[in-house]
Amino acid sequence: MSALDKFWPLQSDVNHCIRTEAETTEEAVLLAVHEPGRLHRRESNGHDEGEKEEADLLKALMTSTDDTGSSVIVAITGPSGFGKSHLIRWLHAQLLRHPRRRDLVVVLIPKTASLRQVVERILEPLEGEEYDKLRSALTQSIDRMSVEDAAQHLATAL
Repeated sequence: MSALDKFWPLQSDVNHCIRTEAETTEEAVLLAVHEPGRLHRRESNGHDEGEKEEADLLKALMTSTDDTGSSVIVAITGPSGFGKSHLIRWLHAQLLRHPRRRDLVVVLIPKTASLRQVVERILEPLEGEEYDKLRSALTQSIDRMSVEDAAQHLATAL
C-alpha cells in the first residue's frame, strides 16, 4: 500500500460524483466534456463511405428532403460503452441550437422508454386534429387491452 492509497476515493465515492450514463448528465456538462469523435458511415445499400466527423452526421440530418418528400433516418450503432447515448445527446443539443430549429420537431427518447412512451413522446409536440385523434386512439387501444390479451396478441403476431 502506497502513501497515496489512503487518499484515493472509494468506487462508491466515484460513482456518487461521476455520472456514467449520458442520459443523466446535465447538457452543459455534456457539452463541456465533449470530445469530437470519428464515425464510420455506411449507406443503407451497404456502400461504405469510411470515416466521417460528427459535423457530417449533423449536416446529413439537416439535409433538406422537401424536394423528394423523404425523411432522413440514421441508425447509430456500436458496442456497449462506445458513446452512442453521448452522441445522441450531443446531436440533440446541436439540433436545438441550429439556425433551422424552427423547422424541426426534436424528440429525445430515453433508452428505457416503452413503445407506448415512445409514441406518446413523438405525438406530444405535434398539434392539430389529426394528432389529437392519434393520441385518443392510442389511449383507447391501451385502455381496452388487458396485459394477458396483449401478451396473447404479441405471441400470435410472432
